[in-house]
Amino acid sequence: MTANKSSLTVTALVSNIERNAIHDGPGIRTVVFLKGCPLRCIWCSSPECQNPYPELAFDEKKCIGCRTCTSLCQDGAISFDPLRVRSRTDFGKCTNCGKCVQECPSGARRLFGTKMELQEIIDIVERDSPFYWRSGGGVTISGGEPLSQPEFLLEFLRECKRRNLHTAMETCGIGPWKTLGKALEFIDWLYFDIKHMESDKHKEITGASNEAILQNATRASRLVRSQLRHMVIRIPVIPKLNGSKENMESTGRFVSRLDGVDGIELLPYHRLGESTYRHLGRRYELENTLPPNDQEMAELREIVETAGVRCTVGWQGIA
Repeated sequence: MTANKSSLTVTALVSNIERNAIHDGPGIRTVVFLKGCPLRCIWCSSPECQNPYPELAFDEKKCIGCRTCTSLCQDGAISFDPLRVRSRTDFGKCTNCGKCVQECPSGARRLFGTKMELQEIIDIVERDSPFYWRSGGGVTISGGEPLSQPEFLLEFLRECKRRNLHTAMETCGIGPWKTLGKALEFIDWLYFDIKHMESDKHKEITGASNEAILQNATRASRLVRSQLRHMVIRIPVIPKLNGSKENMESTGRFVSRLDGVDGIELLPYHRLGESTYRHLGRRYELENTLPPNDQEMAELREIVETAGVRCTVGWQGIA
């Protein structure tokens, strides 16, 4: 079956494409991270994927003080600090034009967000296809939030299935059911996040209520079961925000009523994205929060399992 030529020119704003990934579905995978997300989770480890437009990032540790960027910036966003012998960036003035990125000799500046055609992305994905076949892997579409770019999402998944590639998607669950339901026709493995069961608390820590998320989770589980596909609920465990016994009990009870769910993965909070906030000129709100230890995660796992739901800790996978 050949693809419609016009569908291969559909574009997406891509934050990153990670090859040889092992935590985003079974086997060895290529993960396409789309840019743009309706949530603003306080702990987000991928802040570069939140905004639906290209963004400048500046790592001052890599700056060699050559002043090339100061002469290029027409917005007055870049100045030179003679005491530190480095440039500095006023992100409030930056228009993300990318001129400084192109000429930076040390790689201190980069632009998150590249417009790419479907054909370009498929070409990258297929480079690793021998590893997919050997490991039982495939392609994962992630973000950001894939449902935020619906036209590309559906065309991408269709094209992957035309090529007999195993497909997975990671979603926060916010988006029209029309898009999610259609996407599930082409998805073999669905990772669905539930951040908190209380709507008000969910809004406090993510910027949006959870009603649509829980509705989509319920409908998705029914469809996944009818199609004999896989669905895993993921809970990022953030101390003092959603890692309470009450929230885990409530989530376990909810998931136990979903027919097509394989289980729950508890993902312990980590601080790997902290430096990215600094590079984007943003404040990291959880700088005093420590990751949960192994004992705490084991206790939360036991709480979830009391609801009769299979549960793992970390990116161990549920098969």
